[in-house]
Formats: sequence, C-alpha cells, structure tokens
Amino acid sequence: RKIYDDQLQQEARQKEWERLEEEWAEEAEEPYDWSNEPHVLPPEYGRHGNPAASIARLYTLVMFAVLILLAVGFAYAVVRSGTVGQVPSAP
Repeated sequence: RKIYDDQLQQEARQKEWERLEEEWAEEAEEPYDWSNEPHVLPPEYGRHGNPAASIARLYTLVMFAVLILLAVGFAYAVVRSGTVGQVPSAP
C-alpha cells in the first residue's frame, strides 16, 4: 500500500511540474512590454542612477578625508616631537 501511495504522489508531483513548465514556457514566449517602463529615474536615485553608487562615492570621499587627517596628525606628531631633521648619532 505504501509503495502504491508513494507512486501516486510522485506521479502527482510530476504532473504539477509539467503543468508549471508549460505555464512558464507560455509566459517566456510573450514579449515584454517596455512601453510601460518609466524613462526618468526618481530623484532619490541621485545623479548616478542608483543609491548604491551614491553611497559608494560618499564612502570613498569619507575614507579619503580620514586618511588625509591621519597623515596630517602623524606629521604634526613627528614635528612636535622635535626629531625632524636630526641625524641619528653613530654608536
């Protein structure tokens, strides 16, 4: 009995897959109607066309500013220590 029930379930699943494949094939054959697509992006998308590009650009600018500040801070610390221009003495 169990083998028979399993076989019936398998056949039902196979028929469902075949039905879905036919449905998907019919949808794939229909050409997409591009006339409904908007040609102007909404203002929240920014100049680059999507928010991710704007965020990536902002991230790059912030990282560049942080690196400049770190370099200035390091240079200030070296100058402040008074070791700029001094030649180490030979032992």
